[in-house]
Amino acid sequence: MNHGVVMFHHTASPDSRIWGLACSRGQDIALYAEDRLQRYGDEVASRLWAPAAGIEVGESPTLFLDSPLRMGEPTEYARYEPRSERRFVEMCDRCSCYKSSAALALPGPIPDAEAMRLLAEMQVVEIQGMRRLHESFYITPRRNLRREGPSGERLARILSAIRIDDSWAYFLGFFNARDGVVVFLSREKSDIEALFPPSEDSIPPRTEADWLHDRGVIERW
Repeated sequence: MNHGVVMFHHTASPDSRIWGLACSRGQDIALYAEDRLQRYGDEVASRLWAPAAGIEVGESPTLFLDSPLRMGEPTEYARYEPRSERRFVEMCDRCSCYKSSAALALPGPIPDAEAMRLLAEMQVVEIQGMRRLHESFYITPRRNLRREGPSGERLARILSAIRIDDSWAYFLGFFNARDGVVVFLSREKSDIEALFPPSEDSIPPRTEADWLHDRGVIERW
């Protein structure tokens, strides 16, 4: 079983910590995002995703993902390799904003086929996960997260169906994309803990649920 955390991107802000995790292991990061971000984005987006902006495009920059859950033509993806933390954070912000792109960041080098497999598997479990998110945040009051008995199927069980062959995977722009829900999965529990360093707050949280809530965490396992 993998370990993971589902969180609100704008509150948890995990991008810099994920970059630091990769750098501490001498890993590069490859980000797979929809090609339309460069071709059809605004001027700022075009500069952000263009190779001239300090982002190296891989040898196979154009990939296609065909999923029965996505209507229309197969989604066209490109692989980007940001060379600075600032670029990586900006790209993640773009992928998790209102006009987002279902995207995936992985420690490189990883075969493109592996990235497409992970994107496809996330799309398959996305609908199940969305039911849980609706129950927890859009229908049931947030305070019910703190009740003793879990309601419905936990995200941990749903997302554990995604097989992580390498060390970690970071998904952006899935579920209700405008809410900025992101998912970080890893084979090592210590990677999940590294995203949430010990609190320096002078007043300790009342419960673990309060601590997680303040950091934008929906579920952690």
